Amino acid sequence: MLFHHYYPVTSDNGIDSVIQPIWIIILSIIGGIVGLAILVAIFGSIFHSYKFNKLSDKEKTEYLDREHEFEDSLKRVKDEVKEAQEHLKKVTEASQAAEKVAMREWTDWRI
Repeated sequence: MLFHHYYPVTSDNGIDSVIQPIWIIILSIIGGIVGLAILVAIFGSIFHSYKFNKLSDKEKTEYLDREHEFEDSLKRVKDEVKEAQEHLKKVTEASQAAEKVAMREWTDWRI
């Protein structure tokens, strides 16, 4: 039922018109946005490679060095995040164990 034909409808003044289902409009908008994003990505890539090829050898090595430094710092941050997650996991386990002990003691005290 989703893909049926247009519905001919006669308006109040007697002129025949066609009502388009709303999904056609929505898909057209989404398609336009996706197409525009693809064009921006393609032209951005072309522009970036053009600008990179215009650089001198010294500037290219400086650029690549900065890129490697960024990747190294990103790797360090990821390692620190993993360590923090492990620490948080240990703290959570200790907190749960302490809560169990406290509940046991509270239950024993009530009895």
